[in-house]
Amino acid sequence: QIDARRGQGVSRRNSAAGGRQTCALPALCTVELGRRGELSAHGRAGQLPVTVSEAQLQSRYPLTRGGLAILLGQLAHDGWVDRHAGQGWTFSPLLTSPDALLQASRSRMVLEIAALKEPGYGLAPDALARCREAERRIEGTPPAALHARGVRFHQTLAAGSHNRFLIDALNRIHRLRTALPHAAIQDPARVREQAADHLAILDALARGRTRHAVTLLRRHLRTAHDDLEQALALNRLRQPT
Repeated sequence: QIDARRGQGVSRRNSAAGGRQTCALPALCTVELGRRGELSAHGRAGQLPVTVSEAQLQSRYPLTRGGLAILLGQLAHDGWVDRHAGQGWTFSPLLTSPDALLQASRSRMVLEIAALKEPGYGLAPDALARCREAERRIEGTPPAALHARGVRFHQTLAAGSHNRFLIDALNRIHRLRTALPHAAIQDPARVREQAADHLAILDALARGRTRHAVTLLRRHLRTAHDDLEQALALNRLRQPT
């Protein structure tokens, strides 16, 4: 198993010892991070073949061969691409398939609720404090940062389960979500509603009211799922026939 660590590349977990070992996937530099965003946007828009060769990518994006290899390794780790059985790379259907997006959303509803129901569930006070601070500082935050803050909130909730299988499954979904635009973060009123939901869930957990937190989280995830369904339906209507 491997984990991305900001500014430190990727580390490999040693499940038996609970430690980490260095893995040969260095962190992306600023240029590669920019290309990462371009690749996901172009993949979603259908501007790239479903299966693309490294030569095609290198001719389109000004990256060195080594930089492209690093970028593809990170994208594969995050579940955006898979190495093709023949030659080249295949984009994940989650980037372009409405059905896959909805499946991921339904999976989150199952897994995140299960995480809060794990025996011994609990978040450390410092984790609760960090989440609260992030939710109280949303005004003026760029959309990408708002999306990242939402991902961190849900990752923190999952971490309180101490169930590595649930955490890993949810982290995979969240890594894929970083490639996707989210209409709700463009709506200030919806952002404030999300922050209020997050704070209510945190308050319930801080008071030891886990069952109430489960109810609040289920409602929050259902609303997010309904938003996604509506956005996908609007996208279908806007597509030329």
